[in-house]
Amino acid sequence: MRYHHLRHHRDSGMKSDPYMKPDLRGRPFLYAAFVLRGLVLVPFWTLRVPVGLLASVVPGLRNLYGRVWLQDRSGEDLTRYREVVDCGRAELGQGLFQLAFPRAVLFGYVPPVVIPALPAAWRLRADHNYEPAQDRRIETILATTNDHHLRWIDKLFLSPRNIGHHVVHHIHPQVGLDALPALRAWYVEHRGATYPRPR
Repeated sequence: MRYHHLRHHRDSGMKSDPYMKPDLRGRPFLYAAFVLRGLVLVPFWTLRVPVGLLASVVPGLRNLYGRVWLQDRSGEDLTRYREVVDCGRAELGQGLFQLAFPRAVLFGYVPPVVIPALPAAWRLRADHNYEPAQDRRIETILATTNDHHLRWIDKLFLSPRNIGHHVVHHIHPQVGLDALPALRAWYVEHRGATYPRPR
């Protein structure tokens, strides 16, 4: 997760942004297809474990592992990329747990992940406008990033732990989730109309 999420924050909206998607406004069927991908999250993550472990020792698999599971968009040859090797080795813990406790994984892990997968995928589409960005200025973040689902009922079902405060999360990615509402209030007060209204 760290591999692609940090790159998303660094290059948000750029070609190298792992989360950059086409603009789906006015394209309901394509939008639905992107949301429905959330249903394959668990098998996708499960398959990532053996591929990552093999990639940590077989250089020929590192480009596949890095581009498919780590969402690398650098276009570079990843066969000697240390961070890809480290990610592959980090799969060991999940792999051992899955082998040791298959019933716990099947009944205690899979349902809690699959059930919120669709609303999480839907919510993820609201984070950004997915317009190409050319720089990392605050003004660009304000223009391309959205706050959403800020009401208590929305937080309960769609955006727990203040993750709907997405604009300030991008401006200050190291700030803890519990501090995001206060930080957003500060920006709304000091930025006025330039701070985007929540979706």
